[in-house]
Amino acid sequence: DARVVSEGVVDAVWRTHPWGFGEGGEPNARYEHPGHAASALAPVLRPVLALEPLAVSGDAGAFRDRLAAAMIARAVPQSGVVNMLIASTEVFDNAAEHGGGPTWGRAGLVDGRFVCEISDSGPGLEDPIAGYYPPGSDRSPGTGLWVARQLVFRVEVLPSAPGTTVRLWL
Repeated sequence: DARVVSEGVVDAVWRTHPWGFGEGGEPNARYEHPGHAASALAPVLRPVLALEPLAVSGDAGAFRDRLAAAMIARAVPQSGVVNMLIASTEVFDNAAEHGGGPTWGRAGLVDGRFVCEISDSGPGLEDPIAGYYPPGSDRSPGTGLWVARQLVFRVEVLPSAPGTTVRLWL
């Protein structure tokens, strides 16, 4: 109801709905592709300096062991450890499959939250809304990011030189 919400919300609704709301369902001339609208609305992501290096060499199991040790050393509750291990494994596997393999990782506490970053040197992620919608099947693109988004507080996807960095906040 445009009478009770802010102008910014009304603008976002018009930008994200392909059809008008009047009689006849006219095409909405202000509609933008969801990826463009999401990119325009996304906050600027900043580097997190308080993280420590976390080796990504070896397989996903070895990475999980190192990550689990880092979380236990920082007294992360067991439920959080499990969620982060599953989410980070999905991101690690994505980096291996689509990004030429993980190249580096970092982890630590930031503002009371445990954070894990995994980077790769691949071509980057082209879909700005990847992982925000449930996949259609186990082989759908974005499945790993969707799973990660269900398990942690926040997922940030940052372009890095070269490749992509995914930052998971517990």
